[in-house]
Amino acid sequence: MTNKLIVATDGLRDLYEERLTATEDLIKRWVHVVMEEGDGFGGHKALSLASDGLGEGLNTKSMRLTIDLGQAWLDDTTIVVITI
Repeated sequence: MTNKLIVATDGLRDLYEERLTATEDLIKRWVHVVMEEGDGFGGHKALSLASDGLGEGLNTKSMRLTIDLGQAWLDDTTIVVITI
């Protein structure tokens, strides 16, 4: 088994704010996505984390990416998964 290092901005945590709030739960979820969820997105684990963070189903992901807000807002979300 290889080890992975997840380096991400707070934007990744923000994607989960309505579903997972405890840090321990977030870490467990991220480890599950990176280590156990197959090779979605051609094995690109950072994309797998972003997709998981955006929520279940294509409609949910689309709504979170295209929400109509009264003001311009976009949090930075940078995710890098390194095999060590």
